[in-house]
Amino acid sequence: MINARVGVLILVIILLCACSDDEPEANVDAGVHADIGAEADAAEDIGGAHEEDVGPPIDEVDLTGVWSKLTAASALTDTVVAGEEEATTFSLLRVEVEHQGEEITLATEVCAVDIVTESDLAETIVPDAFVESLAPGVRDGSFADGVFELPRHYEVRGVEFADGEDPQTEPLPTDAEDPRVFDQDGDGNPGLTIFVDAGLVSGEIYVVQRGWDELEATVTEDDRIAGELRWGDEQEILGASDDTLLLAEPTSRPNPDGDASTFEMLRLADGESDDCSTLIDRSVADFSVTFP
Repeated sequence: MINARVGVLILVIILLCACSDDEPEANVDAGVHADIGAEADAAEDIGGAHEEDVGPPIDEVDLTGVWSKLTAASALTDTVVAGEEEATTFSLLRVEVEHQGEEITLATEVCAVDIVTESDLAETIVPDAFVESLAPGVRDGSFADGVFELPRHYEVRGVEFADGEDPQTEPLPTDAEDPRVFDQDGDGNPGLTIFVDAGLVSGEIYVVQRGWDELEATVTEDDRIAGELRWGDEQEILGASDDTLLLAEPTSRPNPDGDASTFEMLRLADGESDDCSTLIDRSVADFSVTFP
């Protein structure tokens, strides 16, 4: 399981890939909900590391191969217990890149997720079933004049929208009985399940989510890509095992620190690229930001 220390409830921000390019409108008037969005202008070099290696852009490198990818998405969350605190969601992914001309295609698989926060007043546990239910995805991007770019893509979790509904803009369901809601993680509860232990109260919450991300970097090395991450995530809480957990409605907003949300990709050598277990077991010390 994946553990995180939080003030009360927190969105699980998993930056993946999906299917489209339009930004969804926030659903601001339905049930128990929270919306997170970030337009974080990250430094091209994450965390200040590798500064001695940064040179002019290169555009003749072949990006084809298997890469490890680490994203760090930062938000400021207002909680009942701890007040405002920063929450950073780290996602570790295995990425297969195909590169032809100025076109690139990325096939991604989520390997691990962790959430790091400032306080230890409560604990949020994202079960393995949550991460394992996130299907691999494929997305297209471009690499030209030394600039690596992945345009905005979306993923909807725990919901199957009906024909004629735009999954990018249709409001997320707010009722567990909505026929579009399904048990994505297979645990017998609607949507996806997150466990919260806040001391006096603990239990499961059941959510549906919609997320997007877009990435851009100037490539200066053959085997490393690092740059800015922009992202957003929207969530509706459908229910909980203890109704007390529904009383706290968290609010979150983008971290104004331009260096707070970043991504980094490292090319894997032969023998390091078989599957997620190999990726997790190998040292990630080469990342500028260490995976928790």
